[in-house]
Amino acid sequence: MKLDLLRFFQACNPSKTLVVSKPEDRQYYIDFSKVRGAKIIEELGRTITRLAPEQPTCQLFTGHIGCGKSTELLRLKAELEQQGFHVVYFESSQSLDMADIDVTDILLAVAREVSQSLEAIKINLKPGYFKNLFSEISEFLQTPLDIGVEAELSVAQMCRELETARQDLQNRGEVLEAALQASLEFLLGLNDYLHDEIDSALVHYQQSLEFWRQSNYLERQGILLVNIALAYNRQSEKNQTENQRYWQESRNCFQQAIAIFEQAQRSDLLAKHITKLGEVLRCLQAWSELQSLVEKSLPLHQNYGTSLQLAQDYGFLAEVALEQSRWNEAHQLAGQALQILSEIHNLQSNEFAWYRFILAKSQQGLGQIEAAINSLKAAKAESNHQYNPQLYISILERLRSLYFEQGEYLKAFNIKQEQLQIEQQYGFRAFVGASYLNPQRQAINSAQLQVENSETIAQEIAASGRGQDVKRLRERIGGTEHKLTVIHGQSGVGKSSILQGGLIPALQQQAIGERDALPVLLRVYTDWVGMLGQSLAKAFEEVRGNQLFANLDSSAAILEQLRRNADRNLLTVLMFDQFEEFFFVYPDQGQRRAFYEFLRVCLDIPFVKVILSLREDYLHYLLELERLFNLSAINNNILDKSIRYYLGNFSPNDAKAVVQSLTERSHFYLELALIDELVRDLAGELGEVRPIELQIVGTQLQTEKITTLDKYRQFGTKEKLVERFLEEVIHDCGAENEQVARLVLYLLTDENGTRPLKTRAELAADLAAEADKLDLMLEIFVASRLVLLLPESPADRYQLVHDYLVSFIRQQQGNEILAELAREREQRLQAEEKLKLEQDAKQILVNAQQEAKRQIHQGRMQLRVSSGLAVCLLLFAGISSLYALSQIQVARNANDKKQKAENTLKTAEDKYQLVTQSLQATQKEQAAIQKKAQELETKKKDAEQNFQAAQNNQQAAEVESKLAKQKTQQANQSLLAAKADLEEVNQKASELQEKNAQAEESIKTASEKIKTAEVKLQQAATKQQQAESQAQQAQTTLNQAQTKLAQAQKATAGAEAAQKEAQKGTELERAGVNALRQFEYTELESLVAVVQSGKELKTLVKDGRSLEKYPAISPIFALDSILNKIKEVNQFQGHQGIVRSVSFSPDGKTIATASSDNTARLWPVDNLDQLLVRGCNWLHDYLQNNLNVSESDKRLCDDIK
Repeated sequence: MKLDLLRFFQACNPSKTLVVSKPEDRQYYIDFSKVRGAKIIEELGRTITRLAPEQPTCQLFTGHIGCGKSTELLRLKAELEQQGFHVVYFESSQSLDMADIDVTDILLAVAREVSQSLEAIKINLKPGYFKNLFSEISEFLQTPLDIGVEAELSVAQMCRELETARQDLQNRGEVLEAALQASLEFLLGLNDYLHDEIDSALVHYQQSLEFWRQSNYLERQGILLVNIALAYNRQSEKNQTENQRYWQESRNCFQQAIAIFEQAQRSDLLAKHITKLGEVLRCLQAWSELQSLVEKSLPLHQNYGTSLQLAQDYGFLAEVALEQSRWNEAHQLAGQALQILSEIHNLQSNEFAWYRFILAKSQQGLGQIEAAINSLKAAKAESNHQYNPQLYISILERLRSLYFEQGEYLKAFNIKQEQLQIEQQYGFRAFVGASYLNPQRQAINSAQLQVENSETIAQEIAASGRGQDVKRLRERIGGTEHKLTVIHGQSGVGKSSILQGGLIPALQQQAIGERDALPVLLRVYTDWVGMLGQSLAKAFEEVRGNQLFANLDSSAAILEQLRRNADRNLLTVLMFDQFEEFFFVYPDQGQRRAFYEFLRVCLDIPFVKVILSLREDYLHYLLELERLFNLSAINNNILDKSIRYYLGNFSPNDAKAVVQSLTERSHFYLELALIDELVRDLAGELGEVRPIELQIVGTQLQTEKITTLDKYRQFGTKEKLVERFLEEVIHDCGAENEQVARLVLYLLTDENGTRPLKTRAELAADLAAEADKLDLMLEIFVASRLVLLLPESPADRYQLVHDYLVSFIRQQQGNEILAELAREREQRLQAEEKLKLEQDAKQILVNAQQEAKRQIHQGRMQLRVSSGLAVCLLLFAGISSLYALSQIQVARNANDKKQKAENTLKTAEDKYQLVTQSLQATQKEQAAIQKKAQELETKKKDAEQNFQAAQNNQQAAEVESKLAKQKTQQANQSLLAAKADLEEVNQKASELQEKNAQAEESIKTASEKIKTAEVKLQQAATKQQQAESQAQQAQTTLNQAQTKLAQAQKATAGAEAAQKEAQKGTELERAGVNALRQFEYTELESLVAVVQSGKELKTLVKDGRSLEKYPAISPIFALDSILNKIKEVNQFQGHQGIVRSVSFSPDGKTIATASSDNTARLWPVDNLDQLLVRGCNWLHDYLQNNLNVSESDKRLCDDIK
C-alpha cells in the first residue's frame, strides 16, 4: 500500500488537538494510559463527579509539549457533559497575550469565558458576582506558601520534576540557594503528607523549618509548624496506642505557631489555624485550656473567620459544658452551633453530625431519652464514616447504650454488630467476632490529598492465603469458560466474607480487560426481583458515578439492563450468597421456576457472570434447576467439578498468619508463644481452624486484653474465652431475659453431650410462660453465630454451632436450669390439674343430670306399664282386688321415684349453679386483686415522683434560704462596718473639737449608712422569712408525699398479702382434698393432716371475717366429714367415690359436694373453731401415745381449747 505522507503528517502533528467526539479524529486517537502508568483523565473526572460533586476542586494537569494534554482535556469535557456537567473550556494561548500577562489578565479571561458560556445557554449571573470572584481568586493566588496547605492540588508530578532538576544541578556541581532549598523541602514534605508518608514528611518539614528560623521569617515558620502539627495528628490517627504522645507533639507545634502569628500580628492566619488546636485539646480532654482558647478564638472568628469556624467554637464550649454536667448550657450551645450551620448554603450533611452528637449527649443528661435517640439517629444518618470513623463509632456506641437501657435489645444488638464491622474496616479492631468481614478502608483526611477511598481486600483474607482464592475467582470471572461458579463449603468457613471482603473489592480495584466489573451481591430472597433491582442500580451508581434511572421492578427489566451493561463496556457479576435460603423462602417448585428461567437467560447474555454460594450439604438442591431447564451454557451439568469451587477451613499456618496480620494492623500485639498455643487449641485433632471460631476467640482476647501466654493460661485458655463469649451473647438479650436465654441454650443440649435439632415449637413448649421471649433470643443467638438456623420444611430447626459448647452450657447452668424447667413444668401441671378438676366437676354435674333424667324416664315407663296392667285387671275381673291394690301402690311408688328424681335433678342443678357462681366469684376476686395491685403500684410510683418533686422543691428552698442567710450576713457586716465608722467619727469629734462641723457631717453620713444598712437588713430578714416559709411549705409537701408513699406501700403490702393468702388458700384447698383421700386408708393420720390445715386456715382468718370470705373451704369440709365418719361410721352414709368439688351455702352453715360416684350431697357443718376442738378431742390420746408421731405433731392441739 502506498504511504500517504500528507495524511501521515496530519495524524502525527503534535500541534493539532484531537477532538475524540469527532469521527474523523477518533481514528487517530490512541489510549496511552498503560504507558503513562495510570488513567489520568479518569482520576480527574472521578474527583469532580464522585469525591466532590458539590464542592470546588482545583487539580493541576501538567506535561511536556505535544504529549496530548489538550486532547485528553477535550475527552474529559465530553465525558463530563454526558453526565450533565456544564464545562467551560478555553485555551490560554487563544484568549491571552502570553508575552505580556498578569493576574488581572487571567481573571478577566476567566470572567469573559464563563460569562459567554453561560449566556449561550441563557443563564444570567447576578450583579457583583465577578467582583466577589476576583476578590477570592486574587486572595488565593497571593497567599504566600500557604496555597499548598489547603488546596487539593495534584503536586506529585511537580515534585518529581523538581527532584530531578535538583539531582541534575548536583551532578553539575551546582548548589541551590538556601531559600530555594528550604522551599523545596517544604514541597517534598507536603507531597509525602498528601500521600500519607508521614515520617518522611516530618523530616522534610523540619529541615525547611530550620532554615526559616535562622532567617527570622515568622509567617513561614508559623505555617510550617501548622503542617508539622497536622502530620502529628495523622500519626495519632494511624497509631491508636500512642495517640496521646502524638497529640502532645501536635499541641506544642500549634501553640508555637499561634504565638508566632500573634507576634507577626497576622490575625487572619491566627483565626484560620486556631481551631485545629481546639480539636487537639478536645482529644486530650484539656477542658479548661480549651475554654480559654475559645474565649480567644470567638472574637477572632467573628472578625476574620467563617460561619463554620464560629459553629466549631460553640461546639467546643458545648463540650466543655457537657464535661461539667451543665446540661442546659450544653444543649443551648449545641443548638446555637446547629443554627449557624443551617444558614450555610450547600454545606455537606456530615458537617452537622458532631454537633448533633453533642446535642444528643446534652439531651441524655437532661433525661430527654427519646429526643436523644432521635438526635443520635439523625447524627448517624448525617455522619460519613469515611471521613470520621471515630465519630461514627462513638455515635453507634451511645445509640446502642440508650437502646439497651430502654429495653430495645434487638436494636441495640444490631447497632453493636455494625459497630464491630466499622471498627474492623478501619483497623480499630483486630477481630470482628461473628460478623461478616468487610473490605478494608482508609479514613479520608480532609487536610490530605483527596484521592478515591477505594476498598481493599480484607486483611484476614489476604493474610490467610485466601488471597489466592480471590485471585482464582477473579480469573474465572475474567475468562470466557466459566459462566457459572458455585462456591460451597461448611458453615462458618467464610463464604460470605470472601465475597464481600475479598472478591468484590478485588473486582472494583482494577478493570477486567477493557471492561469495568459491576459486582452485584444478593443475600435476601423474600423479594428477589425487587432486591436484585435495587442492588443492581446501587452498584451501577458506585461504579459509573451517575444514577441509573431505569425502573428495575421486573425480571424482564433487569435482563434488559444486563444487556445494556454489556453495551456500556461493563462486565456484570451477579452474586447470590447464602443461596440455600432461596429454597426455603420458596418451598413450592412453581414459585422457583421464575428464578430458574431468569438464571437460564442470564447465562446466555454476554458479559454476565453468575456466582451461587451455599453450604455444601445443600448442593443437591441445584439438581432441580438442571432437571427442569436446558442449561446449554454449562453443558447441563450444574455440579460439574469445573463449576464448583470448594472453600475449606484455615490451616494452622494460615491461621497464624491471620492473627499476626490483624494484630499488627490494629496495634494489638500478641506474644508469638501465645499465637502458637492459641492456634494449636483451635486446630484440635482435626488440624484445621474454623475462621468463625478464630474470630470469636480473637475478639475475646482483645476484650480481656490478653497479650501473653501466661495471661492466656491464667484466664483458662480457649474454653474460658468461649465461655465469656457465651456470657456476652446472653447479656445482649437483656438482664430480665437472661434466665430465659440460658434456658433456651440448655434446651439445645441433651444429657448425651450432643446438639439436638429443635424447632421453635418444641422450644416454646418447654418454655411455657416465657415462650413470648423466644423469638428475641433466637434472633440474637443466630446473628451471633452461636446457634445455627437450618431452614427446613415444614418448620425451621435450630442447633448449637459446635459440640464443645454443650459441656459449657450444661456444667455451668445445669442445676439452675433443671430447677427452672421443673418449676415451669410444675406450673404447667398445676394449671392442667386445676383445669381437669373443673372439667371433672362439671362432668359430675352433667352425669348427675343425665342420671336424674334416666330415673325420671324409668319411673314414667313403670307408670305406663302399671296403668296398662290395671286396665287389664278391670277387663278380666277375675283378678283379686288385693292384687289390684298392690299394683296401684307400685304405681304410686313409681310416681314417688319420679318426684324424687326430679327433686334430685333440681338439687344438682342448684348445686351446679352454686359451684359455677363460686368459681366466677373467685375469678372476679383474683382479677380485682390484680387490678388493685396494679393501681396501688401506679399510686406508689406517683407518690415516689411527688416525693422526688418535694425533695427538689425543698432543695431549691434550702438554696434560697442559704442565699438569704448570706445576704443577711452581708447586711450585718455592713451594719457593723457602719457602726465602726460612727464610732470613729465620734472619737474624732471629741479629739478635734475645732472640726466639729466636719465631724457632724461625717456623723450624719454614717447615720444614713446605718439606716440604709438597717433597711437592707430588714429586707434580707423578710427574704429569709419568705425562704423559710417556702422551706416549711416544701417540708409540708414532703410530709404529705411521704404519707401518701407510706399509704401506697401499705396498700401494696396488703395486695401482696392478699396474693400470698390466695396462694396459701389454694394450697389448703389441695390439702383438704388430699386429707379426704388419705382418710380412706389412714383415718387418724388424715385427721392430723386436716387439723393442721384447719389451724393454718384459722391463722389466715383470725381477723374475724365471715365464712364466705374464707380463702379455702376444703379443710373445713374435710374436717367435718372426717369427724362425722369417725364418730358415726354406722349411722352416716357419705360419698362412695372421690369428692371432686366443694362449695359453701350463702349462710355458711351448709356445704355442697360433688363426687366421682355421680352424686351431689348437702352437709350441715359447725364453725371452724368447733371443728378444731372436736378434732383435737379425737386425736388427744393418739398424739400422746403413738411413737410414730413427730414432736411437732404432738403439740398440734396445745393451743386449741
